[in-house]
Amino acid sequence: MRAMLVTGFYPGERMGGAEYQTALLAQGLVARGHEVVFLATDASKEDVTEVDGIIVWEIPGWRITGWAEHKQHVVKAIQETAPNICYVRLLTELANMMTPCQEASIPVVSVSSSLKEVSPFLFGYHPRETIGYLRSFRTVPHFRSFLAIRLSAMHVCNTHALKRKVQHWFPRKPIRTIYNGSPVPPRQEIHRTSTGQVIWVNNLKRWKRPQLFVELARRLPQFRFVMIGALAPRGTHAQALGKMMQQGPANFQYLGSMPVEQVNKHISQSDLLVYTSKADVEGFGNSFLQAWFRGVPTVSLSFELDGILEREKVGRFARTFEM
Repeated sequence: MRAMLVTGFYPGERMGGAEYQTALLAQGLVARGHEVVFLATDASKEDVTEVDGIIVWEIPGWRITGWAEHKQHVVKAIQETAPNICYVRLLTELANMMTPCQEASIPVVSVSSSLKEVSPFLFGYHPRETIGYLRSFRTVPHFRSFLAIRLSAMHVCNTHALKRKVQHWFPRKPIRTIYNGSPVPPRQEIHRTSTGQVIWVNNLKRWKRPQLFVELARRLPQFRFVMIGALAPRGTHAQALGKMMQQGPANFQYLGSMPVEQVNKHISQSDLLVYTSKADVEGFGNSFLQAWFRGVPTVSLSFELDGILEREKVGRFARTFEM
């Protein structure tokens, strides 16, 4: 079988949860003898390379070429690689993928992995983000792609909470909840000795509320607090976060963005992972799995994650900051 997996970019210097999970799926399929084309639709230029047996086909993002030319690149990739199935992790690309896939009788698996992918209306988590979507003309492509879910062979969500929201719009659609996965870590990365370190791992976006982690460090000076994640290079929110972290307490350290292998080592050296994202906003955060697989419990503020933390005894769910 030849599978095409679609997301924004192949993990490297840029890394997000969707890209990481798609790469894991690609590696797993290759290990089982399948051919995999990883279509990265938000690259800076068109390029085709091979990485660990995976064909990485990069095309310029629509911001560079415009929507019409971008769609031509998508169609070219599908026609030249002729996959047997397409897995579209980036919902924005679903409408572009659907027509050429239908013409070639290629089944498509669509995916929702965050709150903005469970409704036809693209609202931000803050008024500034909603205005940004409107200015960039992303609302129309999003609306078309969300409606295209009805044409996919199967739709996948990575939490039950997201599945219920999508099912509201497509009550007869076959939708499955498939949780994210994680590689089994080497034994030396299993946490065994208390270090007094608390860690936060995420890209520093508004709805992830990194400022709460800094405040927690200020209130608990007896522990060491480490934050890892990419901070946007510009914008008023990024500037405010940067200033806040510079003025953070002495027991707080921001390490910036780093490769997942280094992130995993820092997690394994921590006693606790803290998650501060807003309720009902996230999908299945990768840092939960990275912590659990290394024997590190998690505390999540507001975000319940299908009740997994307390049901499986891998952490606690805190409804308020003071808990």
